[in-house]
Amino acid sequence: MLKSFRLARGLFMAALSFSTIAFSGGQLKADAEFGDDYHFYPASNATQKKLDTLVGKKMPELSVSGWINGEVKAEDMKGKVIVIDIWATWCGPCIASIPHNNEMLEAHKKDGLVIVGVCSSKNGQEKLEKVVEDKKIAYPVCKDPDLKTEKAFNLGFYPTYIIVDRKGNVRSAGMRPDKVEEVVKKLLAEKAE
Repeated sequence: MLKSFRLARGLFMAALSFSTIAFSGGQLKADAEFGDDYHFYPASNATQKKLDTLVGKKMPELSVSGWINGEVKAEDMKGKVIVIDIWATWCGPCIASIPHNNEMLEAHKKDGLVIVGVCSSKNGQEKLEKVVEDKKIAYPVCKDPDLKTEKAFNLGFYPTYIIVDRKGNVRSAGMRPDKVEEVVKKLLAEKAE
């Protein structure tokens, strides 16, 4: 009986520890749902901590202009899974991710996926049109001329992927490009309200 009590107490304490780690102020932290291997930086990193403050909250507003491939309005995002890719035209990993973003949109658009490329950085936004044409970007892209969107999303590096669920809540921020589609599939499988 004493062994059973100790086991039950141990399981309770483990569950309590997990809930303390996973939740802070009632908001799910990114590493609770998608571990460090999904992100560029571990949850303990200061850059990732800033990004994690978005998780569990409504997606910040996009303060953008200069849309190419169609403008995405707030009403276009309702009930959809949204991938916000904040990138720069001079960023090698950003450019390397474009073909996969195109493929991901083609594969999942009918299921409710929307991808928005936000071209940010103080330098390079003037090259957006040429990059869109040269790299054959198939999804809507726009400029962040005053870097307001970059600031609202606590950007720390390029590319920064933010994934938003059908309810409009940020579910992950700072995803590695090779993990984005896995998360998208999970969120697309959730029922829309």
